[in-house]
Amino acid sequence: MKKCVDLYNFDKKKKYLLGCSYGPDSMFLLDALIKNNFKVIVCHVNYHKRKESNLEEESLRLYCKKNKVKFEVFDTRELNVEGNFQSWARKLRYSFFNNMYKKHKASGLFIAHQEDDVIETYFYQKEKNTNVTYYGIKEETTILDMKVYRPLLHFSKKEILDYDNKYHIPYSIDSSNLTNDYKQSSTSYIDVTIDKAAVTKLKDSEAISGVVYNENYTTEKGKDERQSISFDVGFNQSIEVNTTADEVFDPGIRRTV
Repeated sequence: MKKCVDLYNFDKKKKYLLGCSYGPDSMFLLDALIKNNFKVIVCHVNYHKRKESNLEEESLRLYCKKNKVKFEVFDTRELNVEGNFQSWARKLRYSFFNNMYKKHKASGLFIAHQEDDVIETYFYQKEKNTNVTYYGIKEETTILDMKVYRPLLHFSKKEILDYDNKYHIPYSIDSSNLTNDYKQSSTSYIDVTIDKAAVTKLKDSEAISGVVYNENYTTEKGKDERQSISFDVGFNQSIEVNTTADEVFDPGIRRTV
C-alpha cells in the first residue's frame, strides 16, 4: 500500500481515544497510531450480541497489553435495548466515549470509518431523502463536545484488509453483518485472528458456549496464533473462522455507520 494515514497535524504529546471494535478498520488505525507513537487509549464496547463478543474483547485487551496501550471497555450485559438497536448502541457508545474523553483529558477521538462507509452513507441518505447539511461522512466533526477525527476516509475496505493480512494485524469481521437482524448480504466465511491466551481464558465460559474450540491447536513461540473456530450465528447460518478474508470478503456488505 502506497498510502499512509495522515497523522501529521496531531500533537503527539496529547492523549487521544480510539473507538475500537477489533474489526479490520479500527485495528488498522490502531496499528498506525502505535507505529506513530501516539498516546492512545483504546475504547471498546461489548454489546454481547454475538457469541464471539467476549473472545474479541479479550483478544483486544491482550493486544493492547502487548503494545503497552491503555484499554477501556464498557460492558452492556446488564442493559436493556431501547428501540432500534443501532440507534441505541450508537448513543451508548458515544456516551461511553464522552466519559472516557473527560476521564483521560483527551484531545480527540479517532473513529475508523473508511471510504466504503462514506459511499454507503451517501447513498443511504439519498435513498431516504434525508435532509442533511453534508452528504457522506466528515473527516472532522464535534460530537458531545468531543473533537472527532476520521483519518481513513480515503482508504477502501480492500486496501485495509490487504494491509492487515500482509502485516498480520489481528482482527475479526462482525458476524452480525451476515444476519437478517442487520439486513446485510450474507457469505459463509469470515476471517478472525485471535490470541490463544484469550481462548484459553474464555473457552469454558458460558459466554462462548457456542464456540467450537480446537484443543489440538499449537503454535511456535513468536509465530502468529491463528485459531480455527466455527460459530452458529442463527438464521440457519454458520461461520467457519480463519479462512483468508481476501478470498471470500464481499466489499458490498453493508454496515451501519
